[in-house]
Amino acid sequence: ISSDLRRALDTAVSLGDRCGQPVSIDTRLRETHLGDWQGMTHLEVDAVAPGARLAWRDDARWAPHGGESRIDVADRSIPLVRELVGQQTEWGVVDSDRPVVLVAHGGLIAALTAALLGLSVDTWPALGGMGNASWAQLAGHTRTNGDPASFDDIRWRLDVWNASAQVANDVL
Repeated sequence: ISSDLRRALDTAVSLGDRCGQPVSIDTRLRETHLGDWQGMTHLEVDAVAPGARLAWRDDARWAPHGGESRIDVADRSIPLVRELVGQQTEWGVVDSDRPVVLVAHGGLIAALTAALLGLSVDTWPALGGMGNASWAQLAGHTRTNGDPASFDDIRWRLDVWNASAQVANDVL
């Protein structure tokens, strides 16, 4: 499942072709909307709003005027994960339909991961961003004495963060 924005969608299509899997699109996986900053370079943002970019990076509650905070981004993307979990009949069963791969953008991946892990919002910036073409891997397990059918009873574990494949120079 991919964001509809080209950076992610092109990657998803390549991955899907390689794995023989179809790609579906979900706009809830779009990158953070930056409001008044949309389309500006870092230098342009720093020129019109000195210090604001740092505030945005350091506080998951802060949003540029007309834009989204990381909390907003997580709130937008969590329902998709909830729907995907609801489609799984049993956790811990090997199934050819698993795992689910979401192809999205660094800001969304960081916000979604922090929210799923149940991290305090004050610590969300610790995850930082994702490198281009990097990935994160999470696993969900039902909490002890939890209801296996309940999304809220899933304990998420971060297995891999910001990983990337390394290609030797002589291969290129």
